[in-house]
Amino acid sequence: MTEDQSTWYLSLNVLVVLAGALVSSPCSEWLGRKRSLMVMHVLQIVSCIIMFFGHTYPIVLAGWLFNGFSAGFGVMLPYTLTSEISTIKLRGVLGNLNNLCQSYGNLLVYGINMIIPPQYLVFTGITLSLLFLVLSPLIAYSPHWLVRKGKRNEAENMLRVLRGAEYSGINQEIKEVLSVTDINVNNKSCMARWKSRQFLIPLGILLIMFGSIGLCGRSAPITHYGPSMFADFGFTISYQIILLFIPIGTAVGYTASVFIAKKLKIKMQFTMSACIMIVAAGLISLAYYLKENSREEEHRKLSSQLFFSFGVFALTLGYGAGYGSITYTAIGELLSPEDKSLGSAIVVSTRMIVTTAALKVYPYVLGVIGYPILFLGHATVILLTTIFVFKFLPDTDDKSMSQIQALYKKKQ
Repeated sequence: MTEDQSTWYLSLNVLVVLAGALVSSPCSEWLGRKRSLMVMHVLQIVSCIIMFFGHTYPIVLAGWLFNGFSAGFGVMLPYTLTSEISTIKLRGVLGNLNNLCQSYGNLLVYGINMIIPPQYLVFTGITLSLLFLVLSPLIAYSPHWLVRKGKRNEAENMLRVLRGAEYSGINQEIKEVLSVTDINVNNKSCMARWKSRQFLIPLGILLIMFGSIGLCGRSAPITHYGPSMFADFGFTISYQIILLFIPIGTAVGYTASVFIAKKLKIKMQFTMSACIMIVAAGLISLAYYLKENSREEEHRKLSSQLFFSFGVFALTLGYGAGYGSITYTAIGELLSPEDKSLGSAIVVSTRMIVTTAALKVYPYVLGVIGYPILFLGHATVILLTTIFVFKFLPDTDDKSMSQIQALYKKKQ
C-alpha cells in the first residue's frame, strides 16, 4: 500500500466500527444481547473469507471494512450483557473481567501474529468465531431484556439458572428492573426519556470519558502507529517482540484492576491510573527529545530507548488499571437498562470519531510540533479528564439501579 492507502485503511476501519456500533443499538433491543453477539460472529466469519480471497486493494479494503463493522456491532454487547446478568456486588468485577479477557485475547493475537504468516491470520478470526457459535448455547439471555419484552416467566427462569435454586431475591430483582424501565406506571415515551436528566447527565459524563480515550495517546498513536514508532528508535530486537510491550502492559493493567477495584473507590482508582499514564506520557516525550538531540551520543540513544519502552508499557498499564477499565464498565453502572444499547452506541461512536480524526491529522500535527510536545498534550488531556471524573463521576459502588438513577433527579 501507499502511505495514503494505509492511512485510509486504518481510519476508514474506525469509521465503520462507528457505523456498526450505531446499528447495534436497535438490533440488540430487537434481537436481544445473546442473538446479536451470534450475528456479530457470523459477520466476522464472512469478512475474514472476503479478505482471504482478496488479492487487490479494493477487495481487501472491503473485507477489512466489513470486519470493522462486525467489531463495532459487537464491541459493547459483552459489557451490556454482563451488567444485566450480574448482581450489584459483582457488577464491577464482571465488567473488569470482560476487560481482562479482551486484553489477554489481544495478547494472544499478538503472539499468533509472530508465528502465522499474514495471509493465514484470517483463519484465527474464523476459528474463534466458530468456537463462540458452538459454545453460544451456554450463554445466558439478559433477564433485563426479557422483562422489558414482557417475558417475565422466562426472566425468572433465567435468573434461577444464574443465581441458583436457593436464591430468594428473584422477584426483588425483577421489580428493580421494572422500576427504572418504561414498563411501569409512570410510562414515558422514548423521546421524553432521552431528554430527561437520568439519561443526559450520565451520557454527558460518558461522552467526556470515552472521547478522552481517543486523545490519551493509547489508541493513536501507540496502538495504530506502534511498529513505526519503535522502528524510529533503532531497536535491534525484532519489532514484533518489542511490540509485546503494548498488549502485555494492557493485560497486566487489567489484571491489577480486578484486585484494585476491591480496595479503592472508582474515583481513586481512575485517578491513580491516570497519574501513571501522565508520568508515562512524560517519559515518552522525554525519550523523543533525547532521540532528536543525541544522534551522536550512544548512551543517550540507549536512554531514549529505555524511556520510550518503559513509557509505552506504563501508558498501557495505567490504561488497563483504571482509565480504560472504569470507562467501559461505567456504561453498565450509569445507564438504565433500556438506555444501555443507545447510550453505548453513542459513546463508542464518539470515541471512534475522535480516534479517526486523530489518525488522519497525526502526520500533519507531527510535522508542526513533533512528538515531544504531542505527548505533553496527551498528558494534559489525561489530567483534565481526571479532574472532570473526580468532580462529576458518581460513586456507584454497592448501589442498585434505582439508587443510581435517583442521583440524577433534580433536587427540589
